Amino acid sequence: MSIFASILRAVYRLSGVKKSFTLPENELRKEIEKQNRHRGVFTPTDHKAYYEMDVAPYENSKPIYYEFTACPAVEFAKRFGFADITPALCNVDYASMELLHAKLVRTTTCVDGCRCDYTICGDKDPYVKEHPEYRDENGYRRNK
Repeated sequence: MSIFASILRAVYRLSGVKKSFTLPENELRKEIEKQNRHRGVFTPTDHKAYYEMDVAPYENSKPIYYEFTACPAVEFAKRFGFADITPALCNVDYASMELLHAKLVRTTTCVDGCRCDYTICGDKDPYVKEHPEYRDENGYRRNK
């Protein structure tokens, strides 16, 4: 047996992976959360860690609208004192829409309000001209 295989076998034996695969799913989840809590890792049971969103009914030839009412990235940043990096997280949404030849129109984010609104339309849509983009004092890309 190679030295590499010996090391892998030892790591496998010491890690408790075999034990984990024999646990029922709910027990496995509890064990993972226990280990993560010990390491200081942010987990869903510690705090709200899921995106929650409301989607407006789709209407042909109109912009798509939805809004997030919970954002785990923002919750994490607020909880651990990283709110100053959230513009970098939120502004990526604009760049990703531009790669799709679409435009994002957003007036609020979860950072400064209770929701993050998204209106998505084509980059030539007149709706974009009605809502010009600007950067606010904190560096967020927004629309009027």
